[in-house]
Amino acid sequence: KDEFLQDIEFKKCFSIIICNNYSQIDEKKTTDRKNIFYYCDVLIAKQLKIIGEHQLEDSSLKKLVCPNLKEIRQDSLSYSLFLKHINLKNVEKFGNNSLRSCCNLEEIINFEAISLDQILSNCPMLKKVKFNN
Repeated sequence: KDEFLQDIEFKKCFSIIICNNYSQIDEKKTTDRKNIFYYCDVLIAKQLKIIGEHQLEDSSLKKLVCPNLKEIRQDSLSYSLFLKHINLKNVEKFGNNSLRSCCNLEEIINFEAISLDQILSNCPMLKKVKFNN
């Protein structure tokens, strides 16, 4: 289903990546050994349900549009220093440090989380946090 991504040579040229049928972010690298989304500013993945461990860590993402996201694994978005907007309303499971050092993240709203242990630290721009669990 996602085999086509393996044959593409990713470089520092993407601003927006749209992956409508992408359900899980796994280990895929660019020619310079970075994650394929490392240079992406906006990722739109409407069917994305899982972000694997460390998969978007230290990326240049500013916005993540994944309305069906259910799980963010350990350190999956940590050190995403530019990340400002992400829809976390339907995430059921957050891994440890999954949002660590997201310095520009302004808002977290979630209605489905089962556990909230050790997901946040060093997020100085955070203005609103709302969890209903």
